[in-house]
Amino acid sequence: MYSPIDFLEFDALQESTSEVFARCLAIATIAHMYELVPAANWAIDKAIQSFTTSPRMSRIPQLVETASRWGRDSKRYLAARDGVCGALRAWACQGFRTTVQGQKHPFSKLSIAAVLAALDDPERRDTYVLAHAYYYLLVTTDDRFKHSVELRPIDHQRLLAGFYRLTRSGRLRLDDLGAQPDLEVILQLDRAISDCRDELWSYFNPEGWPQLAPTNV
Repeated sequence: MYSPIDFLEFDALQESTSEVFARCLAIATIAHMYELVPAANWAIDKAIQSFTTSPRMSRIPQLVETASRWGRDSKRYLAARDGVCGALRAWACQGFRTTVQGQKHPFSKLSIAAVLAALDDPERRDTYVLAHAYYYLLVTTDDRFKHSVELRPIDHQRLLAGFYRLTRSGRLRLDDLGAQPDLEVILQLDRAISDCRDELWSYFNPEGWPQLAPTNV
C-alpha cells in the first residue's frame, strides 16, 4: 500500500505552508467524492493540522466547506470548527490588528468582513462559527468599526441584536465592550458564554425582530 505522503513529497514542504493546506483540501475533496475513506480522512486531518499550525483568515471558508463533507456532527468537522473558533479567539487577543510587531497579521478588520460574507454562503453556512466571529468582534472592537462600511447591513443588524440580547441577559456588561484585548480578558469573556456556545447564534440572529414600517416624509 502506498502512502499519500510518498507521491506528494510532503517532506519537501513545511507543515504550515499554504501549499500543504491547499493540496490536502484538494485531496480530501476528491478522495471523499470517490469514497476513498483512508485517504480522505488523512487529508482532512492534515489540512486541519496545517490550519491550526498557521491559521489564515482566507482559509476559514475553505476549511469549513470541505470539512462539512464529513457531516456537521462528525469529529473531523467539529475539530475543524474548534480550530477556527480557537483562531478567532487568538486573533481577538491581538485586537484584530493588521500588523503585529511590524509583521503583516493574518487577521484584520477588513479580512473578517470578507470572511463573514463568505461564511454566510448557503454552501458553507455555519451559524456556530458565525456567532463566535460576531461575539469576538462585539467585545473587542471599537464602535467605529462596528458602524463601518466594510461590514454588510446584516452584519450591523446581527451585532446590534447580539449587543442587546447579551447585555439584557447579563452575560455582558457595558464595561466589557471595547476592553483592551488580552488573554485574561478574552478568557473572562469566554466564561460568560461557556454554557451557551451551541445557542450563541440565537443572540445574534435578528430574525423575528419587529420591522419598522417605511414612512413618507
